[in-house]
Formats: sequence, C-alpha cells, structure tokens
Amino acid sequence: PATLALNEYCNRIAHGEVADFSDFWRVFRRNWAPAWRWGGINLAVLLLLAADIYLTDRQSPETWVIYLQSLYITVMLVWLVIQNLALPFLFEQEKMKVGQALRNAVSLLGKNIGFVFLLEFFLLILFALGTLAFMLSLMFGAVFISCAHNRAVLNRLEPYRQTGGETGC
Repeated sequence: PATLALNEYCNRIAHGEVADFSDFWRVFRRNWAPAWRWGGINLAVLLLLAADIYLTDRQSPETWVIYLQSLYITVMLVWLVIQNLALPFLFEQEKMKVGQALRNAVSLLGKNIGFVFLLEFFLLILFALGTLAFMLSLMFGAVFISCAHNRAVLNRLEPYRQTGGETGC
C-alpha cells in the first residue's frame, strides 16, 4: 500500500497538481485492496524467479545452466521495469485494474524499448552517483524513481491523448 500511495502522490505531482503528506495517507487507506493485489502478483513472480535462480545455481556449472540462470536474471530485471511502469498506469486508467496496468506497461515497453532502456540506464547512473551521497539516495530514491516513471508514462501517453485515442499504449 505504501508503494502505491507513493506512486499516486508522484502522479499528482507529475500532473502539476499540489500534493501534500495527508494525500499519501488518504490514498494509502483508499487503495488498500488494489495495492495488495499488485503486491501479491509482484511478490509471487519475484519469488518464483528468485527460486529458479537459486535452484539453477545449485546445478553443476555446465554451459546451459549458466544461460538458463542468465535468462532468469534478465526476466527478473524486465519484470521489475514493468512494475515501475505499471504503477503509473493504475492512476491513468478509468478503473484501477492491475491486469490492465500490467498489459499497458508491457505495451509501453514493447513500443518504446529505447526510451525505457535510456530511462532505466539514466536512473541507474544517478543511483550509482548517489552512493556518494548515501543518505540522499536513501531518503529520496523511491520518490525520485516514482516521479521519473510517472513523468515517463505521461510523456509516452501524450500522443494518444492528442489524437483522442485510448489511454492504453
């Protein structure tokens, strides 16, 4: 619920609205059920992938095992990127449907792979530099990631809104 509340808070900021700390707690209570639906799906997939990585690591170090483990790690990284894009979609949709937000995030990733890759690379570089200012990264890191992904989704949705198309990518 806290992650979802943080993303709605940042979504309001990305739309140019005024948001304060009381909005965070209001959203925290209001979106309890969708937040746990998203969290349950996310946790199940991450646990499955982590278990696959762990179990393949226990195999003999043959070439196919290394490739399989690399595939699991890649899928996990793509899943995490999809999660960062899906949360802003929850607030851009008419109804908060987790499945639709995930589909929209996959579509956005597929149609804008270069943009998403550069966004994630830029965030990774900023966090690597942020290790020099550890406390700032710790305090503001989640807010910065959430704001960056909300603004990225709004940026990619703008052409659809100008042509009167659907919100989905």
